[in-house]
Amino acid sequence: MEIVEILDNDYLIRRIPLNNPDYLKPDGTICSYAFKPKKKSLNEISVNIKKLTTYIESVIDSESFGLLQLTAKVIRENSLDCIHSPESTNYSHASVKGQFTNSVCKNLAKSSNLINESDF
Repeated sequence: MEIVEILDNDYLIRRIPLNNPDYLKPDGTICSYAFKPKKKSLNEISVNIKKLTTYIESVIDSESFGLLQLTAKVIRENSLDCIHSPESTNYSHASVKGQFTNSVCKNLAKSSNLINESDF
């Protein structure tokens, strides 16, 4: 598989569970937890590269999941790296790697947007 360079102006999509206040508050505020690695030892989260996918393909199940979007520039401004790491079932997959401190996760949450389902 061809590896694609992720440019600063490329949008990255993060899938989050809906109806879970750890990720999204009832008022729609994005929580920093949405950007915390699930396995602390990895210091990595998964995203999709928008230019290589669609919202429908990324969300998989819009009843249970929502999508957050932010630019690769925001990732890099927070001393993180984003690398295209395609999977056999998801060519658009990328890894965001680095030190996910509480302040970094808060910055990512503040800089991301929740994609409206009407935009899918």
